[in-house]
Amino acid sequence: MKPSPVSPDTGKRRRAFSFVGVLFLLALLGVGIMTYLWYDQKTAVDAKLDELNASTQTITTLNAELQKLKKAADKSDDELIGETCIAYVASFTHSRAISSGTFTITQKNPPTITIVKKEPPFALVRLEYPEVTPSRCVVKKTNGIWIPYYSGTGVSSATEDTLNSIDMPDSLLQ
Repeated sequence: MKPSPVSPDTGKRRRAFSFVGVLFLLALLGVGIMTYLWYDQKTAVDAKLDELNASTQTITTLNAELQKLKKAADKSDDELIGETCIAYVASFTHSRAISSGTFTITQKNPPTITIVKKEPPFALVRLEYPEVTPSRCVVKKTNGIWIPYYSGTGVSSATEDTLNSIDMPDSLLQ
């Protein structure tokens, strides 16, 4: 048998087929690389979105706390003095009421608050409750916070010692 003659066209076809095959392989390699890069980028974007959501939640929490602090800062000294005295007296009144079953401070039963004297950093407050003997409360402002030092209807020698230890002016209780 005689080999078939190779036509000049067959060499061109082989080269063209080889060229198309190489192009196909390069295109396939490019698609693989692009897929990997897309997946890697998607993972990085997801991580950044999670980080952004956490930061947004932190900002929301901090803004809420800031609003609370601004609201508290908007209160006048007189309001803060009154709230401090009510809380201080309520703690004693509540503990006495538990043992004797007599009187408790409630929102239905709020005291009338009168600031009798203010001699910075001290204030003397009169608290009047319905059907109860009025009491007095002495507070001192320290580092921007009103701190109660005394609450009661009269001043004993022990109370005087306490009030003298905080350098309260005598004129405040007169």
